[in-house]
Amino acid sequence: MLSAHNNKFFILIFLLAILFSSCANIRYRTGNAYYDELLYADAAKKYEMIGNKSKYEDVIFKLGDCYRLTGNNNKALSVYQRIVVQKNCKPIDRFYYAEALMKAGRYKDAKNWFDSYLKNTNINDTRAQQLYKACDSLKVLYKDSALYVIQLMPFNANNVSSYSPAFFKDGLVFVSDRSAPTSKNYRSGWTGQKYVDLFYTENLEGDNWSMPQPFADGINSPYNEGPCIFNKDNNIIYFTRNSLDRGKPTVNAKLENNLKIYKGVLDNNTWKTIGELSFNNNNYSVFHPAIAQQGQSMYFASDMPWGYGGTDIYRVKFINGRWSKPENLGPEVNTLGNEAFPFIVGDSILFFASDGKFGFGGYDIFDAEIENDKWVHAVNLGSPVNSSADDFGLIIQKGGDKGYFASNRNSKTDRIYSFKKAPPQVSIIGTVTNFPENELIPNCKVKITSTNNVDTVIDGDSKGQFKFGLDLNQSYKFLVSDKAYYAAGFEVQTYGKKSSEIQEIPVALDHIILKKSKIYYKLKFETKTTVFKKTTQPALQELALVMKQNPQIKIEIVSHTDSRGDDKPNLTLTLSRANSLKDALVLMGIDGNRIATKGMGESVILNHCKNGKVCIEEEHEDNNRVEITVTSIDN
Repeated sequence: MLSAHNNKFFILIFLLAILFSSCANIRYRTGNAYYDELLYADAAKKYEMIGNKSKYEDVIFKLGDCYRLTGNNNKALSVYQRIVVQKNCKPIDRFYYAEALMKAGRYKDAKNWFDSYLKNTNINDTRAQQLYKACDSLKVLYKDSALYVIQLMPFNANNVSSYSPAFFKDGLVFVSDRSAPTSKNYRSGWTGQKYVDLFYTENLEGDNWSMPQPFADGINSPYNEGPCIFNKDNNIIYFTRNSLDRGKPTVNAKLENNLKIYKGVLDNNTWKTIGELSFNNNNYSVFHPAIAQQGQSMYFASDMPWGYGGTDIYRVKFINGRWSKPENLGPEVNTLGNEAFPFIVGDSILFFASDGKFGFGGYDIFDAEIENDKWVHAVNLGSPVNSSADDFGLIIQKGGDKGYFASNRNSKTDRIYSFKKAPPQVSIIGTVTNFPENELIPNCKVKITSTNNVDTVIDGDSKGQFKFGLDLNQSYKFLVSDKAYYAAGFEVQTYGKKSSEIQEIPVALDHIILKKSKIYYKLKFETKTTVFKKTTQPALQELALVMKQNPQIKIEIVSHTDSRGDDKPNLTLTLSRANSLKDALVLMGIDGNRIATKGMGESVILNHCKNGKVCIEEEHEDNNRVEITVTSIDN
């Protein structure tokens, strides 16, 4: 029989169990309410308090969403590690786990989970395919690492985020959730952090910067003011802000508070917000403005429903006082993932961040060029600008060798970095062999002529290779020679090169064979004259080039004619033709002492068309020919 004391103890335990169950249920419902309202940071706190109770099976999945959408990759990684082993795991959870692994730099594990995701879905997910390939091929993104100098900016602060810098006067305007005496310090339920405002820091001298101050009361509000851009006169600002009505956030049919682009102007040294732009929409977000050099085009990010993926980059043009309809930049820029943070240089180069292209994981920074009004050649900027973390919001100064960007590498918060890049290094490695044996030819000579007609001569090594570094925006002509072989040439251009590369070029040289004649049928004369046919000029130039490229050889020109006409006039004609060809080569700069001539008349007929035989013109033409023989090779 239980004692009264024991009875009271079990009653207490029972009541506590009911209490804890009731508390868990309240936290679950509250967390769900926050989750449905997209207040992910608040929802995560409630879900964390529930723990691993089997009654609430969906909590772990929602908690993964919360950590992923608030950028807490360490916690997301831990949660998705538990999710992917559960029976009710969905294919997309495998993708999110692989994505988190990539952001953590665990590329081998990430590749396995991208593979698992692709095998468990019928969707042709090009984003997952790109990231899967990237896990094996990241080496190429490190090739220019040594060219960069990356520095953490001194105006970053501990435990707060700073990102998306914009050039303004002698400093930078950037986005931050740091506190300020003049701000309301309201907190975002999505991120759990203070709403972001715009701050200004001035470059004082060298690497010294002023203490950041809130940019302007007329622009900053109690809610989010995000990435911005200024016109060239620094008196107009376009900036991202939460959609507001009379100072209060508005929501759409999905209970989402969208982002919009607003315009501000400097009026009597005071910044004023004058309203939102015409292409904003209450049903989706429009954000991250960037304006082209002439101010007639604006680029921005949006999750409007007819894009390629999550968020895409669009362009509008300012025509007749109005902004045009948004135009998607197309599949070279946009993917099934997210593209954002555009920055435009000179109306022709677009920098942007993407998490759907070949890269390290998370957001990587890319640039693309415009050709025929279409964006092409999107290229990952590589390490160290990009990392396995989120890298975004790059701006670059005129000249293209230095600028700023943001990253959450080595930190739980976003921080602003400066970068300076040396020019890319472009070089060639040539490998010289003979033909057809394909044997290496050691110690060859290489003559290099650049655009400005400066000649450089280098020697190949004992292994049949030569190496040469190239300057940017130049054209080079290479001539590879060895006294026993005909020289061979090739051209290399470095115009528009943006990254380092080593070009490997095979060069095959033909043997010079003495006393073996070669017929040059393209060297043609008018019938029974010494006048060259008009079609002969290219062949004549080709022969002159061979002579110039191979100054070690001497040749004999032997002319032949067909059997028509008398023997003696034909003999005289062929000698005259050979001498005419020699004279033409001399006029083209070839030393006449290197050329011997001979006329053979009709003494050597190649076919049946001898005297008295009836032949068609084409058969006679086989006998009207020039043969050239290399007679000697000078040392």
